[in-house]
Amino acid sequence: MKKLLLIINFLVLILSLIIYAFTDLVDLTMLLVLFILGLELIFFLIYKYYGNIFNEKNELEKNEFEKQIRLIKNELDKKNNQLNLISNFTGQGLILIYKNGNLGYLNELAITFLDLVINEDLTYYSKIRDIKIKEQIEKTFKEQKMIKNEYMINHKHLEVKTFPYVLDEDEHVLILIDNLTEKIQLQHMKRDFFSFAGHELKTPITVLKGYAELINSEIVNEDEAKKLSGKMIELTDYMTLFVDDMLMLSRLEVFFDEPLEDVYVKTIILDVIDNLYDLLTSKNIEINLTGDDYLIKADERDIYKLFRNLIENAIKYNKENGLISINISKHINKTKIEIKDTGKGIPYTEIDRIFERFYRINETRKTPGTGLGLAIVKHIVNKYSGTIQVESKEDLYSIFTVII
Repeated sequence: MKKLLLIINFLVLILSLIIYAFTDLVDLTMLLVLFILGLELIFFLIYKYYGNIFNEKNELEKNEFEKQIRLIKNELDKKNNQLNLISNFTGQGLILIYKNGNLGYLNELAITFLDLVINEDLTYYSKIRDIKIKEQIEKTFKEQKMIKNEYMINHKHLEVKTFPYVLDEDEHVLILIDNLTEKIQLQHMKRDFFSFAGHELKTPITVLKGYAELINSEIVNEDEAKKLSGKMIELTDYMTLFVDDMLMLSRLEVFFDEPLEDVYVKTIILDVIDNLYDLLTSKNIEINLTGDDYLIKADERDIYKLFRNLIENAIKYNKENGLISINISKHINKTKIEIKDTGKGIPYTEIDRIFERFYRINETRKTPGTGLGLAIVKHIVNKYSGTIQVESKEDLYSIFTVII
């Protein structure tokens, strides 16, 4: 402001001097023209000065306005991300539909579950592929009541619930989508599990009852009673093992965080071999163990059971005077264990099924076992994000390779 006043004063002074100097030389008209031109110059400079101030003020206001818009947009994006996180965390697909058919909101799970069409159109008619779900939405708008139906979409068993509600006198439909696939599979698995378990236990219990009745009725002599008692002990051992395997499998099917410990693989395998010594010597089988004692983080019970089942099978289904070769090595950041036997082998058509519960190859049904051993092995490997592969040739060998 001070600078402007100095400029004005300077110009007025110059103009005054000009008027004074030419008073005797020019007429009054010329003086008036000069005076007017001077005033115009002064007003022009004033206009430019305040114009610049006004423009700068507008620019500052514009920048501040844009800044506020960005802050609001970022806040809305943040709230939308939080809503997506919360809705996805519930495990449900969520869609909000306005009366005009436009989508007000949908989360990632809804897109995945219903395999929604990705396009610029905002209406549910263009995004939802399944005609029956569209009909359910229309019916909910029309009848204003909750509707629940189940659909099979892309091999997923989905439950779709549509809820009507009114907000600020506007009608909306809220859609909740639940994926029931795992729940239904688990129900079938439990049903099959108990069906098989009941069948497996029914026979030994019936036999035990028969032996007990023979002994109780004194139909058999002392020596026969002694033999029957021995068989009863074997049956109870089998049932105990069966129940233990069932409990182990149930524990492995329920994943939960548990403290892990340092487990040395070779040490565990040596413990297993030591505990199976009698079974080894009964068939005169030689074991060749090679490799270093690598450390992994796991539950020791799981790793012991894993190798107990694999090595016990390698003994049971091996030939007399056979060989079992076990090699331990490093595989990237995991440990690789290869167990090879010289036994009966597994038919090619059976390999894909040997990890199923209670599945036993016809030729091996006479060999004692619960039919749960390899199912437990598979669950343990999966628990620690590992892999297991099988290679076999009938009457030659079987190789089980575990990476864990």
